[in-house]
Amino acid sequence: MTAVIGILNKTAVAIAADSAVTVSSTGDSRRKVYNTANKIFKLSKHHPIGIVIYNSASFIKTPWETIVKMYRNHITNKAFDSVGEYRESLITYVKSQNAFYSNFAQRSCIRQLVSKLVKDVLDDTDDKLPADIDTLSEADQIKALLVSIKEVVTQNIDICRKHPSTTGEFDDFTLYELKTLINCEVEKWIDSEFADFSDSSLNDLFLEYLYEYLKSDLLFGSNYSGLVFTGFGEKDIYPQCVAVEVAEIVNGRLRYSLKVKAEISDEKTSAILPFAQRDVIDTVIYGVAPDLKRVYTGTFLDLLKKYNDSLIEVFEQAGLKPIADIIRGADTLQYANRFNEIIRDYQLKEYEIPTRFTTALLSKEDLAEMAESLIYLTYLKRRFTSQEESVGGPVDVAVISKGDGFVWIKRKYYFKPELNPHFFHTYFSESE
Repeated sequence: MTAVIGILNKTAVAIAADSAVTVSSTGDSRRKVYNTANKIFKLSKHHPIGIVIYNSASFIKTPWETIVKMYRNHITNKAFDSVGEYRESLITYVKSQNAFYSNFAQRSCIRQLVSKLVKDVLDDTDDKLPADIDTLSEADQIKALLVSIKEVVTQNIDICRKHPSTTGEFDDFTLYELKTLINCEVEKWIDSEFADFSDSSLNDLFLEYLYEYLKSDLLFGSNYSGLVFTGFGEKDIYPQCVAVEVAEIVNGRLRYSLKVKAEISDEKTSAILPFAQRDVIDTVIYGVAPDLKRVYTGTFLDLLKKYNDSLIEVFEQAGLKPIADIIRGADTLQYANRFNEIIRDYQLKEYEIPTRFTTALLSKEDLAEMAESLIYLTYLKRRFTSQEESVGGPVDVAVISKGDGFVWIKRKYYFKPELNPHFFHTYFSESE
């Protein structure tokens, strides 16, 4: 896992990332964390633009570090007018390089996707099973399980259809194309995953689910990579930040989802953009831990309902049914929503606005310190609790400004710089 952040004001953007990378073998629940990953890179050797990687460190089978450095040499000293154009340029470059997605890589990727979606469906099926399933015969248990699985798959199909892809990559993608993908092996993979049921209608339904998932903007079943582009385009006076999440590629069609976009202007003078594991950073910005906020807002609504139920019972026992009916018709949700609005307004006034106001005034040095500190706080939270230490290692920090370009504040090397002067001597000459 990862914790990365970009902090922008009108002067510069500071980016910071931890060094932890979590590795696990396919089908193995054991995980190992290494604190040696590089996640921040210059996207150009000549212009003030950088890229930060989160979630998966590879695109299918190829490390993003390799892709970024090949792309950097590909564009040499070319500049784009905006940060968003760098994003589109890199996406075009990735799609144009067949070496990044060989048939073997695509086959492996789709096979893993099928397994992941099936596993998620089976995990969600438990809540749909009848309470007395243990008392049923084995044959009836299988029937009940089939009904529940189909119900979950049908619901997931509806969810996918409500989130269509906006990139245009899959506008003309057909079910026939999916069926014939990689020598018709997709259907075989689905059959093998549901071999215990031997139900062709279930296999066909899941194939439809896989099809709708690939056409959607959702990436929850994919081993996706987050790419954060930040810095300055040629026509940008103030720093910008855009992000994209990139998943698998299917017959030359890239699955990706455009994410946050922040443009510093005279109206919006600062932005704090955490990615991946952002719970600690959100706690600092908004004054309350996200999971705690979910608990107390949900609990408040639950208590309102229980309070109303108790009043209804009291009035009914007292023979005052008309009053009980009035209470029964009361909309408790509106009070819960109002409660949430009051909390949100307080957070905005006392935490978020003051933090963003101060951020707008920070110098380059202070931006860098703030970015590093927020990543380090996330590490400390993982370090001193029972959570997996999925954020850790040295924190790399860089600052990008219009005049000075991309400047490293802190950076780890896998080699000793003093023993490798040739690396720095030839850095620019390689692409000129």
